Amino acid sequence: MKTLSYAEHYLGFNSVAMENNLLRIRVVPELGCKIVEIYDLENKHEWLWRDKSRPIKLAQYGDAYDSYDISGFDEC
Repeated sequence: MKTLSYAEHYLGFNSVAMENNLLRIRVVPELGCKIVEIYDLENKHEWLWRDKSRPIKLAQYGDAYDSYDISGFDEC
């Protein structure tokens, strides 16, 4: 199974995507390598929830966690 990796923009941030014929995973290095996409290419299904009412943006030190996007997968 061949794996492809590439860089592109995602919601205004640089991102890195890795995919094979079954799955695509996307991370945003500027946000601590936040995983923003786990997409099933075979079934066309996104496994990560995203709250479109909260924009993805860089957090400022000391800000409340819930003032920012809380979707995806981070804080590992």
